Amino acid sequence: YLVNVLQRLLEELDVEPYQAEIIADSTWEYIDADDSVRSTTGVEDSTYEAMKPSYLASNGWMADASELRAVYQVSGEIFQKLEPLVCALPSD
Repeated sequence: YLVNVLQRLLEELDVEPYQAEIIADSTWEYIDADDSVRSTTGVEDSTYEAMKPSYLASNGWMADASELRAVYQVSGEIFQKLEPLVCALPSD
């Protein structure tokens, strides 16, 4: 459900539908507790490790909304559109 909500929000912000799907799925994969890709368009550690600089998915809740910038396909432009509409609640 939450992945679909994020995807629709991105589309309302004029992000192309396929890119919105990638970002929504990748956001879920970024915070889920494992390192297995379970969505059709999301990415996990292998993608982030191939980037320069390389890093790993957090596999946990985000402590700050700015962590969205680390999610695959979230550009500065997309983050600027999202930032006023999202927040992070870093506890279970």
